Amino acid sequence: MRSAFEGLRLPVVKSIHHGDQIWVRLRVQGSHSGAFVLFKDGAMDQVVPPTGRAIDFEQIHVLSLRDGKVMRHEAVRDDVTVLGQLGVFPPKLAAGIRMFAGGPTDGAPGLRRR
Repeated sequence: MRSAFEGLRLPVVKSIHHGDQIWVRLRVQGSHSGAFVLFKDGAMDQVVPPTGRAIDFEQIHVLSLRDGKVMRHEAVRDDVTVLGQLGVFPPKLAAGIRMFAGGPTDGAPGLRRR
């Protein structure tokens, strides 16, 4: 994220500690100045070239602790909002049909398959 978004800011909106878990809601803000890489099954799948557009969305992170150490981290991201703010979602109709059918999305504006 830091290499793709200039001036990346992650202000905490709210955090809650309960038992061995910490829940953090934060905003993600910045300007899309570098390649934004999307992964699928642990491998690089698509790249969104720099658009210069601003992003501003929220994420939720859940940290599970044991003996004061983070043992597990889970995140809920809003990828649809990010891609919409970058101007690459929703895709053109033909690319959308291929995407939902499991095919290549080369027709989606701004997306390149690796």
